[in-house]
Amino acid sequence: MQPANKSKRALNLVIDLSIVYVSYFIFSSLLYIANSSIYNKLWLLWWFLFFFYYIFFETFFQKTPGKMISKTIVVTNKGLKPTFWHILLRTIFRLSPFDLMSFMFGLGKGQHDYFSKTSIIDTVPTVTIK
Repeated sequence: MQPANKSKRALNLVIDLSIVYVSYFIFSSLLYIANSSIYNKLWLLWWFLFFFYYIFFETFFQKTPGKMISKTIVVTNKGLKPTFWHILLRTIFRLSPFDLMSFMFGLGKGQHDYFSKTSIIDTVPTVTIK
């Protein structure tokens, strides 16, 4: 198992959050047009989309669209397919304000990896030329 590097993980984050933001913009616009009094509750939509996105893709496919592009997947620390509970923990710990800092300044694993006992690995083996 080859752990994914920080560049691929950053790419995953940018792609995945972009998709969630675009989805949020579309759905919130439609909801606002349908009922403008819902405006103060649209933050609930953001959290729903965020949770649904990560839980759906990582539970059923072991990867989000960002991971599909970078050719990485989520596995347990033992190299197995993660359970729903692993993915739920990953998603909850993504909300921690320290998650990004733990990834950037830690040992290359964010809190969402550490506490859920999961890792992101490359699906395409890398070739090293000596």
